[in-house]
Amino acid sequence: MDWNQNTVQVEISAEHIERLILDGHLCASQVKCLNSESKQKIWQMCLNICGKKMCNLHCQKKDKSSVIVQQTTEY
Repeated sequence: MDWNQNTVQVEISAEHIERLILDGHLCASQVKCLNSESKQKIWQMCLNICGKKMCNLHCQKKDKSSVIVQQTTEY
């Protein structure tokens, strides 16, 4: 592996990486996996996060549409 003065090699738990990605502090494309197991974990994490975000968007849209329906039925 090539050493770069602008990088550091650290180990961090998958839970912390997931939280950083969910909070928008880290993008999976910024992470270089050092083995295939780590790459698989990051890939699965991305799929799970994407699913959570899509579910949240769907729920938010559903909540907003129900508010609109309630408001229009009162008139």
